[in-house]
Amino acid sequence: MPSVGYPRTSVATVDDIDTGPLSLTVGCTLGFETPQAVSAVLQVAPSGPGHDLLEERWETRADHHGYIDLFGNRCERVTIQPGRSRIVYEAEVFSASPADRISPETPETPITALPDEYLSFLMPSRFCLPDELGHEAWLRFGDLAPG
Repeated sequence: MPSVGYPRTSVATVDDIDTGPLSLTVGCTLGFETPQAVSAVLQVAPSGPGHDLLEERWETRADHHGYIDLFGNRCERVTIQPGRSRIVYEAEVFSASPADRISPETPETPITALPDEYLSFLMPSRFCLPDELGHEAWLRFGDLAPG
């Protein structure tokens, strides 16, 4: 059923203007404070077909090692010691033909104009808690122009 008041054509389309190779630097910094040693599994490293991992760096005092899970995901098993600690991951990734097209000129589509079937991509994730990260997102990106 169409969204009331908004034609389906209101969602911006992206031309195939950027289908060439893509080189990215990806990463994250995680901070912890714990009264006792904690074992954890992190899934922050890129994995899957279609891209090459050129270089990666883990910066941490925590014991850690990587493994591949039953679904083919790269995982990092860490043991975080009591007290404050930090884990930094950074990687250089190359994709010969990225699946996502990049078009910086594409206008932002208002949420009210999105078709219902697109809304599932906007729902919170158990891997990215909006109640914990929402404030940080507003601090970092809240003053940017829409788009």
